[in-house]
Amino acid sequence: MTTLFEALVRYAHEHKLLEKPYHAPARFIWQLDLNPDGSLASRELTPLFTPREVRGKITEERGRIVTVPRMTRTRGVSPMLGADDIAYVLGWVHDAPDPGDAATTRAYDKIVRDTRQRREAWSALTRQWAASPAAADDPIPRALVNFIENGIDQVLQPAEWSAKDGIIIHVGLAPAPAAQSAVPFWTQYVERTKGSGRISLCLICGMNGPVVDTFAQPVKGSLIPGGQTSGVAPVSVNEAAYGYGLRRGLQQVPICLSCAQAIPTSLNHLLSDSARAHHSSDAATTWWVDGASDFDPLSELSPTQDSAVAALIERVRSGRGTRHVLDLEQFYAVTLEANHSRMVVCDWTHLPLITLQENILAWFADGRVQPLSAHGQTYQPLWLLANATGRYDPDTGRYLSPFDRGGRHPHAIAEILQNAALHRCPLPRDLASHVVQRVVADRRVDAPRIALLRLYLIRSQPSKETPMPGLDQSNTEPAYLLGRLMSVYEDTQYAAATADGGHAPNATFVDKYLAGAITSPRLVLTAGGRQAPAWLSKLRRNNRGWFHQREIDAIIALLDPSDPGPIRATLDQQALFLLGYHHQRAHSSAARTAAAVERATASAQSDGSTVTPPSQP
Repeated sequence: MTTLFEALVRYAHEHKLLEKPYHAPARFIWQLDLNPDGSLASRELTPLFTPREVRGKITEERGRIVTVPRMTRTRGVSPMLGADDIAYVLGWVHDAPDPGDAATTRAYDKIVRDTRQRREAWSALTRQWAASPAAADDPIPRALVNFIENGIDQVLQPAEWSAKDGIIIHVGLAPAPAAQSAVPFWTQYVERTKGSGRISLCLICGMNGPVVDTFAQPVKGSLIPGGQTSGVAPVSVNEAAYGYGLRRGLQQVPICLSCAQAIPTSLNHLLSDSARAHHSSDAATTWWVDGASDFDPLSELSPTQDSAVAALIERVRSGRGTRHVLDLEQFYAVTLEANHSRMVVCDWTHLPLITLQENILAWFADGRVQPLSAHGQTYQPLWLLANATGRYDPDTGRYLSPFDRGGRHPHAIAEILQNAALHRCPLPRDLASHVVQRVVADRRVDAPRIALLRLYLIRSQPSKETPMPGLDQSNTEPAYLLGRLMSVYEDTQYAAATADGGHAPNATFVDKYLAGAITSPRLVLTAGGRQAPAWLSKLRRNNRGWFHQREIDAIIALLDPSDPGPIRATLDQQALFLLGYHHQRAHSSAARTAAAVERATASAQSDGSTVTPPSQP
């Protein structure tokens, strides 16, 4: 099996991402313009903006992303080339605070010392660049040195600025980081600075060569949830306590200079591509495929309608356009979190693309449910399943998303479901328990939540009978039957309340007893047995009671009189109870719609009019 780092190194070489070694994207807020000789073209900094389209309107976002020479900077001083933060380039420090306690004074003095050190380091690097053989015919580094010696203190401070604001320098019309001598000088500088001076066998490419002590280039922190702004290191042993034998550096993890450059370069490229990356509140996922396929797994897992799933099923089952083409193509996906400066690999997927598509088909088959209305979806998109594990907001009529405050979703829920879909693995037991708890709290049972419970039941107990997508008349599990019975009692109560033109009950049978019946399904029998006679009596007076009596009797007849259902349900029984309730509701709704269509058709045939089939409630 290909390792994550091997795949990333291969991706960098195949897509020619290493033409500018040790470069990475950075955000710059300001631009400083110099004349070709290094004198100030303007004493004022120019603010930078990036146009963005938001809801059809073009807006400007502060700052601009530019790829520049840079190294990992989790701690300490590490200047960039031709650009950097204001503290590095200009050495600005905000005015001292009002005289306070000794601790405040010491903290401010430390900021002043650190800023002076950063400015001196950036100036020293620029002079070193100008004096290098690579810059012999390049006027840009000499212009920067002239600016440092004669013009750096003449730059005016804008009204609002921060020491961490990025500033990029332009000499004439050319950005300084793009100077012709920047790449050769920066490559030699980084390899000299970050290299360990040792020759070893690289664990990734298997070649002997110079190996690194630390990664020179970071993964951009904004691309991985939890990452710090200065960047995230793919591998870091920057303290002795983290290393084998209490040694700092990557001595126990030999990685050559070329591979150490390729890994973060590939990740920055992939995670920045919105077409191949998905960012949730907890993690970031990116994927790629060997070959020419543009298959997007998360798009396939979130269809807009059932026909999209049907097309995928037909494509894979028939093999047209897939099996004979994709057998040799490999699919890769990685899900990442960050712990400040360190990258955390949550999941790594590597499998043939055809296997991935078959796993996705199995996901839809296991999560298929009959919707409550004719307009509902049989297959639920992954994002809706993730949302359905959280709180339902009755005011807006929707589930809160994992990005919303107070949503109460499980941590990394999108990644948990995605992993189960791609790897064809079971849903965690605690996730099913959480969904049941949300049903109790919200009093809401619908297709997305039932799809999650069906996925849990099918994949956690493969030896048992598979729960059906819709009503299963042959299922005699007591918990399932009692769930069906609760739905029938709910329909009976509603029919009785509206039989004489009355209004629907303010609190239904389900409103009162759902929470208790989930944990103790036998409650449906006892509570329903007390209340149903009154409802049936009213319906019989309107010649409508026979249908509901027949439905109730048919379900009760399937129960064992000596053990008519669990008093204290297990998690699997709770899930089966909710499946039975939903299946009966969907079946009854479809039957009512079919009956209404039949009546309307008969009426239309008698008077010759055209009838539009009614929508289901």
